[in-house]
Amino acid sequence: MMDGTRLDSAPLLEFSLSCRAEWRSPQHNVLLEGPEASIAATLRLLAPHLRAPVIWKPRGAPFEPPSSDVGALILEDVDALSRDEQTRLLEWIDATPRAQVVSTTAHSLFTAVARGRFDVALYYRLNVVLLDVNRRHDFGFHAVVCVAEEQRRVS
Repeated sequence: MMDGTRLDSAPLLEFSLSCRAEWRSPQHNVLLEGPEASIAATLRLLAPHLRAPVIWKPRGAPFEPPSSDVGALILEDVDALSRDEQTRLLEWIDATPRAQVVSTTAHSLFTAVARGRFDVALYYRLNVVLLDVNRRHDFGFHAVVCVAEEQRRVS
């Protein structure tokens, strides 16, 4: 409610509870939210812990599903994806269950979903672990690094 708009979270919560029970994917996707400089610093710390090969889609580049074997996919500014790109990304995630997706945004994706600008199913696929990079001492960062290390060790 930062701009005074009332957001109804009930449909999102209901979708979340029904979807999360059905996931059988070994990945732990990570959504980083916060200022660009903080996200960049967090990505530099997190990248060495991701399963190789890591493919990085930089800010402003159009999304095309990777054709090669991917351990991790880093997507900057995921909130800027078009609806078509969102659909292709969701299909790619479903078809590539072992790949981990680390996505970034400077804006709240929850708000974008509530306003109909971001696909709700994709939101919950990307937001398995949400890390607010504004809180530098958040336990979440340490958990993300531990999960990434474990995935890399097992694969």
